[in-house]
Amino acid sequence: MEQKQSGVSPFQIRALRRRHGLAQECCNSCRRLLQVAGRSSERSKFVVAGDHPPSLLANIKARWEKRGLPPDNFVALGHVSDRDLVHLYRAASLLIQPSLMEGFGLTALEAMMCGAPVIGSSRGALPEVIRNPDLMLIP
Repeated sequence: MEQKQSGVSPFQIRALRRRHGLAQECCNSCRRLLQVAGRSSERSKFVVAGDHPPSLLANIKARWEKRGLPPDNFVALGHVSDRDLVHLYRAASLLIQPSLMEGFGLTALEAMMCGAPVIGSSRGALPEVIRNPDLMLIP
């Protein structure tokens, strides 16, 4: 039996990556990350999960490519099941939630409960969820 990391077996992580076309590193975030991403590691993926308008995703991808980041490292998954979302959180190197306004901070809380490191906005409810000023960014 394979050793589990963060409650997900390496087999489950490989299956998730195959299903969504991801390589070794996973990162769940949203468009404002591009302002802090600057230079991304060649092996890191910028993964956007959730229902987002195609025009927004096109804008994010254009900004990604304008910064000279590898186009294949931008992955828009669209809607994912709750089960896949948990696996994404557990496989993530980092979750960044740079929201301008976050009512509760559920995404950050779920990711933290799954063991993903979280950097979030200093706005809305995120400071109460993350509780570490060193992990806050100004959106």
